[in-house]
This record gives sequence, C-alpha cells and structure tokens, in this order.
Amino acid sequence: MSNNLSSNLKKIRKEHNLSQEDLADILGVSRQAISKWESNSAYPEMDKILQICKRFDVNINDLLNNDIVEVKKEEESKNSINKYIDSFLNYLTKTVNMFFSFNLKNKIKCLIEQCVIIFILFILFGITGLVLSTVIQNLISFLPTYLCSGILGLFETIYFLLAVIFSVIIFLHIFKIRYLDYYEIVKETKTTDNRDEIKQIDDVKSKTKLIIRDPKHSEYRFIKALLKINVDCIKILSLMVSIFFSFTLVCSVIALVSSFIIVKTGLFFVGTLVTLIGIIIVNILLLLMFINFTFNRKSDKKKFIYVFISGLVISGLGIGLTFIGSLGFNVVKDDEKLMKDGTIEIDMTDNLAIYPEFDYEFKEADINNVKIEYQVSKYCDVDQHNTVNIIGDYNLIYPISHCDNPMELLRGFIDKFNDKKIIDINSPIIDGSISNLTIYASKENIAKLKSNNDKYYEYETTLEDYENRIYMLEDKIRELEELNADLESTNQEYQEQIDYYENNNE
Repeated sequence: MSNNLSSNLKKIRKEHNLSQEDLADILGVSRQAISKWESNSAYPEMDKILQICKRFDVNINDLLNNDIVEVKKEEESKNSINKYIDSFLNYLTKTVNMFFSFNLKNKIKCLIEQCVIIFILFILFGITGLVLSTVIQNLISFLPTYLCSGILGLFETIYFLLAVIFSVIIFLHIFKIRYLDYYEIVKETKTTDNRDEIKQIDDVKSKTKLIIRDPKHSEYRFIKALLKINVDCIKILSLMVSIFFSFTLVCSVIALVSSFIIVKTGLFFVGTLVTLIGIIIVNILLLLMFINFTFNRKSDKKKFIYVFISGLVISGLGIGLTFIGSLGFNVVKDDEKLMKDGTIEIDMTDNLAIYPEFDYEFKEADINNVKIEYQVSKYCDVDQHNTVNIIGDYNLIYPISHCDNPMELLRGFIDKFNDKKIIDINSPIIDGSISNLTIYASKENIAKLKSNNDKYYEYETTLEDYENRIYMLEDKIRELEELNADLESTNQEYQEQIDYYENNNE
C-alpha cells in the first residue's frame, strides 16, 4: 500500500480540526491504531478505508495514491466559479422566498430597514472618503499640480471601488444575520376530511418561527469572493502608500545629510538633526508595516510599538531643541552684504512716466536727463537696454532684474542662516526685485514726471474701467444668448402644439 495514506490521513485530520482520539472515535478504533496508520507502521483494513472515504468525501484512489490537498485544490479551482454562482443564487432564492412569505406590514418594515442601512453606509463612507481625500491632498500639496491631481484622482477611484464593495459586503452580511439566519417559513399540517391541508404561515409575529438556523454565521462563497477582492484593493492601496513612504524616507535622508550645512547654528542644528532621525525611524516603521501587510508578512507588534513610540519621543525632543535654538534668530529684510547699488540714465521725453508700483523718491539735480539709482540683490542684474517700455502714449520706466545664478543666492542665504539671520520672505533679496529707487532730475523734469505719472494713473484706471465694462457686457451677452435659446425652444414647442391642433381640426 502506498505511503501517501499516512500523510493524507494526517492532512484530513488536521483539515477537520480532529485529534487522533477524535478520529479514532469516528472510525471506532483506538487512538494507537490511528497513530500507527499515520506513522506508516500499520495499515487500516479495507472497511476502515472505505469508511474514511465516505465520511470525508474522498476518492479511494486519491487517498491511497495522490496528494489529497493538491487534488482538492484542483477540484476547487475547476468548480470555484460555479460554486460562487451557486452560492449567490442560493442567497438570492432564500431572500426572495423569505420576503414573499412576509405580510405587507413586515415587507414595508424590511424595506425601510434596508434603506436606512444603505443611507448610513453612504454617509459613513462619504464622510470617511472626504476626510481621507483632504488629508492626502494636504500631504502631497508640495508636489506639482498635475502630479497631485493624478495621485488624488487615483486614490479617489480606488477608495470608491473599496467603499462600494465593502458596503455591499456589510449590507449583505447584516441582511443575512438579521433575517436569513433567524426567520424560517413554517408549514403546519392538519387533517380535514381525510385530506392534508398545507397552510403557509405569513404573519411574522404569530406564525413565523424565530430560530437560529446558522449559529456560526457561516459566509456565502460569493460574499467571501467580494471580501477577497476588497482585501486585494486594500493591498494595492497599501502598496501605493508604501511607495509614498519610500519617497518621504528618501527626502528625510536627503534632509538629514543637508542639515550639516547649518552646523554653525548650534542648538538649532542639533534639534533639526535629532528631529530628522526620529522622523526617519517612524518613516521606516510605517514603510515596513505597509509592506508586511501587502505581502502577508508577520510583524513583531511589540517591537514595532516600542520603536514607533521611541521615534515619536526622539522627534518631540528634537522639535523642542529646534524651538529653543530658533529663539536666537533675527529676521532681516535688507542686508547690505547681499545687496548692490546700480545706476540707470534715461533721456527725458515729454511722455516719460514711472511705473506706479515702484516705491521711489525724487531728488533735484542739475542734469538734463533722468538718473535712477537703485539697489538689487548682488546675485542679480538689471537689463540696462530695456528699462523703458512703451504702453499706450507713454514711455514707462520699468527696470527689470534677472538672477542668472540662483546657487550663489542660496549660498548667501545659508551663510546668513549660519549667522542666525533669517531673510524676510518679502525681501528684495529673495524675489530679486529692485528697491530703494531714487530718481534724480531737474526741477522742471520732476514736475513733468509727476504730471505724467498722474495722467498715466488716470489712463490705467480708465483702461481697467473699460475692461471691467467689457467683461460685464460679455456676461450680459451670454445671458441674452441663453435667454434667446430658451425662447426659441419655447417658440418651437408652441409651434408644434399649433401644428398638432391644426392637423386634428382637419
């Protein structure tokens, strides 16, 4: 006899959660006999083999010669789709039979209850999706707009599928344990004139029997299939989150290495370094957690919790040190070491004006042209040849700067940061704008420049007013076009009615 019998016997016993003693009681033999069969030191009699095959629905050839687990897997894979369909049809049949056995009152009660459950699930998953979408949008807001929109759209699609599948599973399971597992149609038999009259009971309160038909609440196969699909979708989402944490881990490591460029800030640097170490520890743990979940790997929960809490404590300690170190910093707007002076000379004309957004002051000088002194970041330059732009009837003084070496500007910021000085975000050092304009001209030219400035301001205001009027008229045109379309549609309906009445009168 083949050695497969002993291994198959063990597999059958473990699959049905039976001990050797339990199996011995079922077959009517001693526990020692089962032990000898499984250790291949003895063989059961043919009647016992047939009893095993009948009791556990096993083919005798598979029991003696094949691997019974592989055979069952092959059979299940062949019949899985049919089983899922049969399971769904069985669920549907039981539901229809039960529903139509109710009277009108209980039918309405059942329908209202299901509508309430659907509404609660809709609100629950809707609010959860809105919160998660907002959180993810805030987390990835630093990314480019197109990339942020793509990630958010993909998340919302996956979440919608998960929510729909999970809602269906919850709804079907609640309906099963609420109705199918408890309500049963009872048929009463009584003898009248030597004939059996079958009476179907419709009233749930007085004639429907309330029993627990499925105390273990076993699942239908199609519900398990839906649940498996949901789990797979969650794993896909978990993999996406793992990719996100991989990206943040790389960024955290880059930030950790880059933090050494501010080593001269003392306590602020130490706090930043400790904070980044704590963030990296937490990031690694979260990454491992999602990877383990995605690939069904076990995790040591206690170690995870201890290390995670330690990472949070380290991060909190680092943030505290960073805050203490930041108290020694000063905010500066203009730093002479990062600014340079420049001069522009422009020929005076009758229509020369100055762009109104610049802050400037006039100073009288005995010159025929216009001289402009300014300050700009020492890492930027002003285009001397395109200082005057023609706008309408005016020659507008509008000097433009360009910064061709941003790395030099960055090094200047770092040097100032190491000196515990933070440059104001509105500083011309950052945006490269021109500041501290002083305009030198003769008294007559200054008066002419001021007059031209006032006229240009009126011209710009009038232009803006005309543009606003154009926008308003365009909106009015669109409204009239929509109204005209509605009137044409109404007119066509009236014409159709007139044609209909004329045809009927004829």
